[in-house]
Amino acid sequence: MSQINKGKQWGPIGLVEGVNFVHVWTYMWAAFYAIGILGFFNFGQALVLTTVLGIPQGELGAETAGLQLWGEILAILFIPIAGILSDRYGRRIVLVIGTALLGLTFFLYPYADSMSDLYLFRVLHALAAAAMSSTMATIVNDYPKESDRGTFVGIASIFNGLGVVTLILTFGRLPFYFEGQGMDPVEAVKTAWLIITIICIIAAVIFQFGLKGGTPSTYSQRIPFKTLFVDGIKAAKNPRIALAYANSFAARADLTIIGLFVSLWAVKVAPELNISENEAAAAATNTAAVASTVALFWSPFMGRICDRMNRVSAMGLAAFLAAVGYLSIGFIESPVHSGAIPYFALLGFGYVSGLIASTALIGQEAPVAERGTIIGFFSMTGAMGILFVAVVGGLLFDVISSGPFLLMGVINIFLFVWCMIVRFKAGEPEPGRDDLTVVVTGSTRGIGLGLAEHFLRLNNDVVITGRSQSSVDKALSHLAPIANETGRRIIGVPCDVSDEAQLENLWTEAAKTFGKVDVWINNAGIANKGMAIAELDEDQFDSVVHTNVLGMINASRIALREMEKQGFGEIYNFEGFGSDGRQNPGLSVYGSTKNALTHFTKSLIKETKKSPVKVCYMSPGIVITDMSVGEGQINPERVAQTKKVYNIIGDKVETVTPWLAKHTLLNDRHGARVAWLTRGKVIWRFANAWRNKDRDLFAETGRG
Repeated sequence: MSQINKGKQWGPIGLVEGVNFVHVWTYMWAAFYAIGILGFFNFGQALVLTTVLGIPQGELGAETAGLQLWGEILAILFIPIAGILSDRYGRRIVLVIGTALLGLTFFLYPYADSMSDLYLFRVLHALAAAAMSSTMATIVNDYPKESDRGTFVGIASIFNGLGVVTLILTFGRLPFYFEGQGMDPVEAVKTAWLIITIICIIAAVIFQFGLKGGTPSTYSQRIPFKTLFVDGIKAAKNPRIALAYANSFAARADLTIIGLFVSLWAVKVAPELNISENEAAAAATNTAAVASTVALFWSPFMGRICDRMNRVSAMGLAAFLAAVGYLSIGFIESPVHSGAIPYFALLGFGYVSGLIASTALIGQEAPVAERGTIIGFFSMTGAMGILFVAVVGGLLFDVISSGPFLLMGVINIFLFVWCMIVRFKAGEPEPGRDDLTVVVTGSTRGIGLGLAEHFLRLNNDVVITGRSQSSVDKALSHLAPIANETGRRIIGVPCDVSDEAQLENLWTEAAKTFGKVDVWINNAGIANKGMAIAELDEDQFDSVVHTNVLGMINASRIALREMEKQGFGEIYNFEGFGSDGRQNPGLSVYGSTKNALTHFTKSLIKETKKSPVKVCYMSPGIVITDMSVGEGQINPERVAQTKKVYNIIGDKVETVTPWLAKHTLLNDRHGARVAWLTRGKVIWRFANAWRNKDRDLFAETGRG
């Protein structure tokens, strides 16, 4: 059974039940600090190698690659375990332990006497990074409703960006500051990292008291460790999860690329610029901060894109932006020079888009009881990407300083192609809801009948309506075999929607039979004959206005009133020709009614902003039905003139209604428009019209 989420509303974002504002704001602090400090670790490591251990310039790339290789091998081992533990024992405890371990790593790192010590300390860092990265990616998917997941991830990414910028600018300059106060360079690094250690411990305490405790499932429902591990691997059979895993490979390497190779590149060119290594690293913070600042401002827009469009398509957009950004770095000489700033600004768009899109997609696809595990494997592939880029990129860096960035550009080109393949081959995700009661008015023929059929096929109970008992009985006989096949129930209620009493009876019969109404679709409508308004007879004029305007307004009013009593529900109002303001001679009355209903629905959406009931639009586009042809939405006398256009952008009922039913069940957003014929699809069809020049919908539907 589907009920409207009873969680709180955090600004424009709906929260799942049990999550409060303290949990959210604590998470945002974690997004600010945890991700930023993980990114800074790689940035600061360059100073430990050069200032503390005195590694020669020509060996920096190889030594860094060796450390990253060891660290990421450990991360690959630890991250899935951290994800499983978060499903078994809770996200909070895993994050707290990880943050404390990272603080210990910061304390020990500058006391290393050799590379062997650093390799030992990297074990602690790997444990910390595994725990922190896995649980942060899981919590950001736990807290928001599905419909707002991308937006929530986008806002969290703002805090990620603020954290990276702030920590790089402040912590990155601390050694240089202490050195300026007269400290020995090595002591300056030790003092700076001791301060960071203390802040890590404070952060761990804040996480313990501010984040939501417990696990998504009760103890008795917890899946065994071995089963979770196997399920994390098997999840890749889902092409969208496999794509998210692949995108994580690229996107999670971004912090390494920027945090590690920007500072190394700066230190590498320091002798040429006649400045100290600490001074060069400090100057590089400005360049790195530019990418993070751009990412900060772009994050909410990318998050919104992930909620407004197919998330696989959003991931393709992210891969394209990332490819352009990374490849552009090949045009600069060093990150210390001011001319590098525009290129790193371009890079900022790409790298944050990949992080947001992949996180939103994996959260959409991962079942909540196994979310930590699947996101653990998601983060593990990210560790593999970091490993690959650090090792191969480190070797490339010693040959060409921009090599790691160019490598990422090529990887994102391949990822973009993969996104397009999945988008057009794997289709849409399966609806996450069933066992609903769906009322479809005007459902004895055409689009309404098609919707009723496919809601049944998607495992829901259905109520159909028509103006006469005979039309209802005929439709029921058509739908009965489908109801028997799926094991769902269906009833038919005669209802003229222009009659308020009959609408009241429709709700009563539906609620009496099924105990609830989850979705109410106002599809009933009629079109006038295609003729000038002066020639239109009074009965037809009144019928169109009363059915299309008063009928839908009254139906919406009754459904809204009763759904607010039951505490949940969704209302979808059908759009049609004229909804967008277009005019056509002969359809002035019909077009006016649809334009009026768009205004009504838009107003109702605003009125119900704080209601437990969602109000949405449904737009089927141009569908060839008995009503559109026979009653004049397409004037029979002008069919020859309009036939070519309708054959390009029109569709059959059996093509459109499965998609509309499926996306109604996928929708979880108030004010959404479930639209089949989008502007992009129209442009695409006209561009490819030459390939379908023999298409004849009128002949195919028997309405030629």
